Amino acid sequence: GRHIEKYLSTYYSPNTHLTGEALGLYYLGTQFPFFKRAEHWRKLGEEILFAELDRQILPDGGYFEQTTWYHRYTTDFYTHFLILKTLNNGKSQKHLQEKLSNKLQLLFNFLMYIARPDGTTPLIGDDDGGRCLPLGNTRPDDFRACLSNGAVLLGRGDYKFAAGDFSEETLWLLGVDGLERFNEIEAKKPDKNSVAFEKSGYFVMRDGWSETDNYLLIDCGELGFQKGGHGHADALAINLAVGGETVLVDAGTYTYHESESLRNKFRTTEAHNTLLIDGKSQSEPEDKFSWQTKAEAKLKNWISEPRFDFFEGSHNGYKRLKKSPATHTRSVLFLKNDYWIMQDFVKTSGEHEYDLNFHFNTETHPKIESAENGENCVHKFSADGVGLRLFTFGDNGNWQSKKNHISNCYGYRVESKLMRFSSVGNGTQEFFTFLMPTENGFSKPEVFETEVINGRAFIIKYRSYTDLLVFGDGETIIHTEFFDTNFRFLWARLSESDSLPEEFVLIGGKYFSLDGREIINYPDRLKFATARRFGNQLNVHTSENIISISLPQ
Repeated sequence: GRHIEKYLSTYYSPNTHLTGEALGLYYLGTQFPFFKRAEHWRKLGEEILFAELDRQILPDGGYFEQTTWYHRYTTDFYTHFLILKTLNNGKSQKHLQEKLSNKLQLLFNFLMYIARPDGTTPLIGDDDGGRCLPLGNTRPDDFRACLSNGAVLLGRGDYKFAAGDFSEETLWLLGVDGLERFNEIEAKKPDKNSVAFEKSGYFVMRDGWSETDNYLLIDCGELGFQKGGHGHADALAINLAVGGETVLVDAGTYTYHESESLRNKFRTTEAHNTLLIDGKSQSEPEDKFSWQTKAEAKLKNWISEPRFDFFEGSHNGYKRLKKSPATHTRSVLFLKNDYWIMQDFVKTSGEHEYDLNFHFNTETHPKIESAENGENCVHKFSADGVGLRLFTFGDNGNWQSKKNHISNCYGYRVESKLMRFSSVGNGTQEFFTFLMPTENGFSKPEVFETEVINGRAFIIKYRSYTDLLVFGDGETIIHTEFFDTNFRFLWARLSESDSLPEEFVLIGGKYFSLDGREIINYPDRLKFATARRFGNQLNVHTSENIISISLPQ
């Protein structure tokens, strides 16, 4: 206790080092009250833990070092703090008590919403393999015990739902009384499917809360606190689960100290599911826990509606390229219960090498195969019939399959597959990637690019539908067989028996006409619009209003 008190990490590592030390002092001060310095330790530990609430926990519940493993540390520390205060009748000022409860709920909320359908949590940023107390035997990336604790402490049915079962850890911490309280709580699904943590920079897209639903998480946050000691160069990287199965993952951490090259291999951009330019990392490492340069990510758009989610963000990590600076923007359109469309746009003037990286979970076995359009695609099979097909369109691009390693626990790595779409291009570049779930009973999805004036267009064969994606600049009118529009993204769905599309999703535009009938004509750009046709009646919902229009018979 005297050692911790004297050598607090106030200046060297004022992160989980400091809050862990403070919790240690609080433990000593409450559990050994007969020590002369017990009361001092209790007060000092409590003072530090309260003081760090606002600094280390962001307003949306994310942890300020941009790492999910250390987020769990922080959640556990404050969970133990609250339990100890309750057991020892610890009283604090009312506003501090309320802040502790509110901040702890934010930490739990974050863990609940970023968890994948199989209950595991993406290992974003560093992990060191440690635990506050090892009170259970779950796999390293399964954080559901935290939510089991939260359900009992805060009486939250959504935490119970996300936790799945009462955890061994909760029994150790809260005893049989905790089990009885857990059983009394009625489990309920979380209020939201998709959610944005804008302060932390994480955006989660999902179409439901069953074990077989689809899920994507995209990272648009800072590299990390101060020098980014525990952050990774992962701006605009994605994690993906299809049909409940985790498919695309971050490579993990593996090591801090075994070797400098391995440390950097797992934390630089190549180890994440994002775009690599000229083989360089977005942020350049300095030593093991700092960076020479730090890419700054910026959110440009987030829309979440019942039918779709849309994300757009950019980063400036490649503006440092001396020969020809570049800015990377990534847009993701999620058509819920269907598939994702991802656009990577690079604004630059010179020639660069581009690598779109997709790190597959070690339990998956993707391969490159020929599609009907004559181009290669990536297909991931699954024993239960649910899989993933990847189509990427970019100038002079081709798919490569490489052996790689991922680490889901510190000090441990396993062989996995890295699927990479590589190309070389001069000037502004754009890549379109279609992430298509596959299912038994349906033909394999297919995607074809087709010509359109003033933009790009793709025909998508999915299940029994023919879908169409049209992309433009948001200003110039694009003319097609069915409609005219200047929306940046327009997706339409056509059933086999129909002569007109039955459904539309539009992002960022002013004008849209269908079969010669003007539907939308606004002076200012609309954020979005959706439309559904029933016979000759078209129901339209825009970011401004809801209208119903009769089409010609």
